Amino acid sequence: MKKWLPYPIVFFAVLMIGIWYMESLKTVPSITYFPENETNQFRSASTTLNLVPGKDSSSHISWQTKSTTDKPAYLRQDITFLFANGELRGVHSSWKQHVRTLSYGLSLPAREDAFWQSISLHHAEIHESPDSITGIQQSTADKLYVYTDASKEHSFHAPNSKGEKEIQTKLQHLTSQRLESNWSELARHFGLQLHDYIVFGLTDLQKYETSALPGMGQKQTHEIVGKLWEGIYKNYLLPAVKYKQNGLTSHMPCILLDTKNSEIIVLFDFNGKPYKLIQQIPPQN
Repeated sequence: MKKWLPYPIVFFAVLMIGIWYMESLKTVPSITYFPENETNQFRSASTTLNLVPGKDSSSHISWQTKSTTDKPAYLRQDITFLFANGELRGVHSSWKQHVRTLSYGLSLPAREDAFWQSISLHHAEIHESPDSITGIQQSTADKLYVYTDASKEHSFHAPNSKGEKEIQTKLQHLTSQRLESNWSELARHFGLQLHDYIVFGLTDLQKYETSALPGMGQKQTHEIVGKLWEGIYKNYLLPAVKYKQNGLTSHMPCILLDTKNSEIIVLFDFNGKPYKLIQQIPPQN
């Protein structure tokens, strides 16, 4: 039903620059979208970002994900991405068989004023019989604004004062400028006109848990987004996790939905080199 066109994708070196972290973890070769299971659901799922005061004068970003299904699944997988001011700062992938719960946590130094964003995909593959394979997926996300005042770090998830609203606007503007510049460069490289597409960043995928993509129903949205995660996992996450030792810089991937609902394009860069993925959208019956 879906086809990822074979643009040359090399496996990349992954860079540890600034506060860019990854874990050495086993990964499986794919996340696969299956028809939705009707009896096993996620009991809970979350992605959280918080500022934690340190013992000395420094503070840290607490980055955590956790998900639990109603019943143990043949395969449980969680993946998560972390961005600061639009730049990739962390990626994590984990999997276990015959369990209900997966969890992960990491502490990162809060060294700069930043708009932190994280998105996670929680996935379960369920084998009810040799001929019946189904699945469930859920994405979660969080965001955190961190700023320094009087040599001390502060944070908020949503502004509660005029001062915090000004900080939110400043950090969002910085992030938007950085991403718009990067996405425009990528689009020019591939000869794309952004005005022909509905454009959004990777972290915005989470809102389509409860709302439909433009021009689609909710059921089709879940299938399209579920299959989109397959390509993101294979072509964006796996190279980063596998080749972390030699260094990587990257921006938040840009997702382009064709206004005719015929395809979704994902643009991203690794160490300044552009890449493109295309997912065809089958016509609705």
